[in-house]
Amino acid sequence: DDEKNFVGLVIRYDVIEIFQEVLGKDCRGIRISMTSMEKEGQLARLLDYLHHFRINIISLVTFDSKDHLLRRIVLKIEDNKNIDKILRKFEELGLRIVSVTNE
Repeated sequence: DDEKNFVGLVIRYDVIEIFQEVLGKDCRGIRISMTSMEKEGQLARLLDYLHHFRINIISLVTFDSKDHLLRRIVLKIEDNKNIDKILRKFEELGLRIVSVTNE
């Protein structure tokens, strides 16, 4: 704390719980894992598309992959009957779909 007193430990369970919460584990929806070449504006194009078609985002997490030229994107959106159209558009935007799960 501010007085340099020991307050407690952060354990693996706590970290996993927080990470699952960030990924929207308790919300029903479609999780899409994808990769993107690192290029300026790529995430903005993805978000513009989602906004334009009023697709509600439950969670969005991005991080570097092992390859410095790739970015990993994990997106969870509300269930949508047009998921095939959405995925085709993502591919047109240059995203490579890795997995899609309905949770």
